[in-house]
Amino acid sequence: MQALANHDAVTAVATLRALLTREDKLPETPEMLARGILATALAALGRIVEAREEAEKAIWLASDLGDSESRSHYEGLLRQLDVIGMSDDAVDQAFERASQARDVGDVATAESELNTVLIAALAHLRVDLEASARGMLAETLLMRGAVAEAKTHLERAQEIAREIADEDAAAHFGAVLESIDTEDGADRYRHEADVARRADEVQKLAGQAMEAGDFEQAVSLLQPVAQEAQALGALASEASLRGMLAQAHLLSSHRKDAEIEARRALEIAEQLGAKDAADGFRQILQLAIGWTTPVGEA
Repeated sequence: MQALANHDAVTAVATLRALLTREDKLPETPEMLARGILATALAALGRIVEAREEAEKAIWLASDLGDSESRSHYEGLLRQLDVIGMSDDAVDQAFERASQARDVGDVATAESELNTVLIAALAHLRVDLEASARGMLAETLLMRGAVAEAKTHLERAQEIAREIADEDAAAHFGAVLESIDTEDGADRYRHEADVARRADEVQKLAGQAMEAGDFEQAVSLLQPVAQEAQALGALASEASLRGMLAQAHLLSSHRKDAEIEARRALEIAEQLGAKDAADGFRQILQLAIGWTTPVGEA
C-alpha cells in the first residue's frame, strides 16, 4: 500500500507476488486482501488481463468466506477493470450506472463511474469517449455545486467536439458553459437538473398509478412538480409532465383539464422545436376536444 501511495506499482506487485507465493500459504482473508491490492497494482501498470485474474480470485475467496461486502467491492473492481480495458459493453454499462445513480441523486457513485471511463479514455486516446465522459461528469459535478471543476471538463469536452467536427456536441457543451457563466446561472442549472431528476421519478410512479387505474393519484404526483418546473422555467421537464397529466385527466374523463394540460405541453414542445413530442401532445389534445374517436369508445 505504501508503494502504491508512492506511485511505485512495480514494487507493490513484486512484494505481493512474493507474499502470495511463499511456502506457508496465507489464510483466506489475508490472501483475499493481497489479491485485491495486487489487482489494483497490476492495473496501474496497464496489465489488465492479470489484474482481472487477481480480482476474480479475490471474488472467489470472498464468496468462500461468506463476505458479501468484500465480494461486492471486488466485483466493482472487476467492472472497473473491464472499463479500463475498453470493453464496449463495460463502458456502456458504466455510463448507464452513472446515469441511474445521478437520477436518484447518488452523485458520488456517478462520479466514480465516470472518472473510471475518463481514465480509460485518456489511456486509450479515445477522445470521443473522453468528451462524453467529461460532459456527463461536468453535469454531475454541477449537481453538488463544483462549478469550477465542471467548467474545466466542459471546456475540454467542447474543444474535443470541435476537433472531431461534432457541431451538435460542441453547441451543447457551449450552451451549458454559457448557462453556468454566473453564480446565479450555475444555481439555476443545478435547480433545473434537480427538477428534471424528480420529474423522471414522479413520472415513473405516476405511470404505475395509471396502470393500476388510480388516475387521481397520478395527477397528485405530477401536478406539484409540473408547477415547480414552470416556475423555474424548466421547459422540457414541464412539457413532459404536462403531457402525462393530460393523459391522466383524459383517462379519468376530465377532458377540459386534459385539454388545458395538452395545450400547454404542445405550446412548449413547439417552442423547443421538439417535433415528435409536439405530434404526441397534439394527438392527446385532439382526443381531449373530441376531434377523433372519444376515449371511451377507442
